[in-house]
Amino acid sequence: MRILSRKIWRAFPELDKYDDDVCRRYIRHAQRLGNLWKGMAQMVVVMLVGVVVWAGLMFNYDAIVYYLQDWYNIEVFDFISGIVADLFMAVRITGYIWFPVLCMLLVRDRWLNRCVRKQLSGIKCGACGYSLIGLALAEDAPDPAVICPECGHHIVLQVMGLTPADIDPTRLTKS
Repeated sequence: MRILSRKIWRAFPELDKYDDDVCRRYIRHAQRLGNLWKGMAQMVVVMLVGVVVWAGLMFNYDAIVYYLQDWYNIEVFDFISGIVADLFMAVRITGYIWFPVLCMLLVRDRWLNRCVRKQLSGIKCGACGYSLIGLALAEDAPDPAVICPECGHHIVLQVMGLTPADIDPTRLTKS
């Protein structure tokens, strides 16, 4: 798990040896492979649900305050000064924006994490499960291939449905 303000690629040790520009390209590559439209659709739905949930929370809060004031003759805001009450009201009103956006950011990070994890899990040695990211391509083979340093297995990329850019993120083009 990463902190929201940190770069998402730093959550994956396989990408630690690459600079931020290469990692950004790798994340975009993983997004495209993970169906970018699905991620965007999830974020839009979560934002709409966030607005509805915040409205429900505020409605329930108002019902509880009304219940306390009506049944027990308690003035909930009598003890709160004007500045604090104004601040509380500002949080309630702006919650219709910040709550859905926060939910959307959490869903976006989870989706990106899933896309990158899926991409990285597909780039492993079939024999031992060693990560093939960053390995040098075998020069003696007619087809692009790598040799697993863990078990010595010769892996032809085309057979696994991989490209040289999948193994070496520095080969991804800027787009």
